[in-house]
Amino acid sequence: MIYIIVEVANMDFKDDIISELSYYDITIHRESNIFPYLYGEAPSIMSASAARSIDGVVDITADRIKTIQPLPGLEDPSKIKRMQELSLIMEGYEAYKEGYRGEGIRIAVLDTGINSNHPMMRGTVIYKGKWANGDLEDGINKHGTHIGSTIAGNWVYTPHGAMSGIVPEAKLLNIKIMDDDGVGDDTAILMGLEDAVENGADIINMSLGTPQYRRKDALMKAVEMVSKLGIQCVCAAGNGEMGGRIHTPGAEKYAITVGSFYVHNGEFIVNNFSHGPAFDGTTKPDIVSYGAVYAAVEDDDFKLYEGTSMATATFSGSMAQVMQANGGRRISRKGWEKLLYLTGGRLSYKENDMSKSNIYGYGIPDVWDMIDKLDKLEENEWQVLQ
Repeated sequence: MIYIIVEVANMDFKDDIISELSYYDITIHRESNIFPYLYGEAPSIMSASAARSIDGVVDITADRIKTIQPLPGLEDPSKIKRMQELSLIMEGYEAYKEGYRGEGIRIAVLDTGINSNHPMMRGTVIYKGKWANGDLEDGINKHGTHIGSTIAGNWVYTPHGAMSGIVPEAKLLNIKIMDDDGVGDDTAILMGLEDAVENGADIINMSLGTPQYRRKDALMKAVEMVSKLGIQCVCAAGNGEMGGRIHTPGAEKYAITVGSFYVHNGEFIVNNFSHGPAFDGTTKPDIVSYGAVYAAVEDDDFKLYEGTSMATATFSGSMAQVMQANGGRRISRKGWEKLLYLTGGRLSYKENDMSKSNIYGYGIPDVWDMIDKLDKLEENEWQVLQ
């Protein structure tokens, strides 16, 4: 028995399609409220493939496993930077000082769960949704808590000084789509995406992935659909060793895909993690953000984690600052691409080069410059919150 996702052309005819699927011994357990998807199980790959011939069925794909990839950082004092120092590197602290701290912005964290009892997280989570087995308050490695506190953690005192998340006034939707070991499947992630949309997320942080298909899968299509609603999915490029290919859903062109950099001896270094192009030739990642982050984990503790998961979280926080500066209006995928094109850079080997790279995208974000260039967006490049 295999779990499957059935994409249909028109959900108005889902009952007829479900009936015909039963002839192939396919059972449907759940249907989506916003995506044209039916979730179920088939006796075999052969049965699922044969059912693609049913009128009204667009595609049937097997439910794939996705994972998180935290890389515990060495306790190297030179790499342990408080969030405000990270924000300063990406010119976000200037925006913070001007009051752009995420007020009014909702960010969904699709992950292993968030420990809302950690001092850094108390009062930040306004919604909880659970689509995977395990503890909603986070799993073994506390990946979700680390991500959530990076984005919107409260001001706290740590062994390395006082700090907060990038946008401590933003609110989080804690949506558990990975089990306590950091493993999940497409169906759980899709249900989590739907949960985020239905509960008012402005930004969806997806610090997860798996090696990409050679074609667009159900999750990638869903990211596109969500993006077209004006809600951007910020996805990790992946921690593939020695420059492995971009992971999915980050391989989706509508995703905002984030690579990782760090600072060494005053120089910006791009990590040799997953890179583009995506399977369809799309240049990825879109940007590189700071990826060596000291943030909350279990109990009252803090740890340094490294990787594109952490970089994704720092950039989600930066996006919230820009959205707040834009009056809370959602910026379209096209609009974000324009802002990144106009403002990314500051890599020594990219001077005066405005092109997009399969290693570092448009370079390092400049948050204050993005805010300054909001007036460059056309009316069709942003959407007003409903």
